Formats: sequence, structure tokens, C-alpha cells
Amino acid sequence: MKQYKWVLTELIFFVIGLIILVGCTPLPAYSQVFNKIKPAVVSVNGATGWIYQASGIIVTNNHVVAGIQSITVQLHNGKTCTPLSVKTDPAADLAVLKIDVGKLPVLNIADVSKANVGDSVVAVGNSNGQGIVATNGIIKRLGVRGRYYRNIIVTDAPIYTGDSGGALVNMDGEIIGIIFEKDLEGLGYAINIQEALPVIQSLSP
Repeated sequence: MKQYKWVLTELIFFVIGLIILVGCTPLPAYSQVFNKIKPAVVSVNGATGWIYQASGIIVTNNHVVAGIQSITVQLHNGKTCTPLSVKTDPAADLAVLKIDVGKLPVLNIADVSKANVGDSVVAVGNSNGQGIVATNGIIKRLGVRGRYYRNIIVTDAPIYTGDSGGALVNMDGEIIGIIFEKDLEGLGYAINIQEALPVIQSLSP
């Protein structure tokens, strides 16, 4: 009987330890997330875009391409190309570009309903036009209302000129928002990807 109780006690401690171990599994490092998604983020005329479909569908902000006659997209491998088509929605501040360079890596879309204030995020963009880089931070606010959108995401991840059209991703490397501006306090604003999707789909060829 004593031996049975000893075995049961050891089993309980083992289960508790396993639960603690699983619960304390560290999140991927920011660098790991960045390296995972970097191939799916592109430069667009000194700013940023990201690959929505492997066939060459790229999303960016309308203000990145508005009024520009010659648009250049630079991929992760350094290859540059001119879009075959550019469709925009100025009110939604979104643009969809189509390029033809073969199959491309894409960003996975997050379920933003699972996001919470305080979650770690990574902002990826062509900061100051110097190439695709990443900054990290947390979600500061959710559900912020704007002129067009009702669920803008606010982050304290540093945002720079050239990051417009870039990706705000969670620690699984899934896009939760499209970066479009920063305020005077240094907070970044991103279009909730769930709100952006209907616009993106309507603009996609």
C-alpha cells in the first residue's frame, strides 16, 4: 500500500512538473520570427509591402503608390520588378500589386480575435528605406476607431518612415495588421488584417 502511495505521489509530481514545463515554454525569439517571415516582405518604392498570394499578389498602403508613375518592387532575394497591375482603394488606404516572378513565399493570416493587449509583436518594414528590418514591442490597444476602420491595432514597436505597408505579426509569424502610420508619441498604427481582407480580396486580380 505504501509503495502504491509512493508511486501515485511521484506520478502527481511528474504531471505537475510537465504542466509547468509546457506552460513555461519560451516564445520564439524576435529574430526567429523575423527570419521566418522576411522572405514574404518586400520593398515598394522606398516603403514596404507583403506577399498575400504565392502567385505574386502584394499588399501595401495606397499612400505608398498614390501618384507614382513608376513603381518598383524588390524581393527578399534582391530581384526587382515592375507590377503588371496596381489596384487601389484610397479610402481604405490599401493597394494590391500583381507581379509575375513565379511562386513566392506568403504571410499567413492570423486570427486577430485571439490577440490581446500586452501580446508580443514584431513590426517588419523597409525602415527609412534602408532595407527590410524588424522592431519588437507589444500590442498597446485594440479596437481603435479611425476614419475608415473600427478595429485599428496600436503597438509600441518602433515605426519609421518607409514602414508603411509593412507587416505587424504575432509570435507565430502570422500577420495581424498592416502598418500605416505612427503618432508623435512614437506609437505605431496597423490596419487590422481581418478588416483589411475584404478590401484586399476585392482588389485582387
